[in-house]
Amino acid sequence: MREIIFRGRDESWHYGNLVRLKYGSNYIESDGETYHVDFRTVGQYTGMDDRKENPIYEGDIVTYNLHIDKQNEPASVAVVAFIFAAFQVFMQKRQVEYHAYLGDCTNIEVIGNIHDNPELWEVDDDKK
Repeated sequence: MREIIFRGRDESWHYGNLVRLKYGSNYIESDGETYHVDFRTVGQYTGMDDRKENPIYEGDIVTYNLHIDKQNEPASVAVVAFIFAAFQVFMQKRQVEYHAYLGDCTNIEVIGNIHDNPELWEVDDDKK
């Protein structure tokens, strides 16, 4: 069974159980401590690790190839999101959204996340 872990950030990242209160406050409980975190930074562990054995969370920016890609195809850059009841990679190019199931990806590597490294995931609108 997949381990259920969340992460969220205040001044630093915290990993553990998510507690959401009725009035919108979000907390991460970890090692007997409780941390009030920004709800926009909360992401769930996907149950998968990248090729360097780093855990993959919602909101991570990853490079990957699809199983159908040829070996010499350059890796794509996308954000991990929970879409249509599944963890997927999401990217947008020329105002078109692309989705692929995370399990269909190979050579996945976490290169950052949308909160700390938004510049790594920029929309390719140069051909509008």
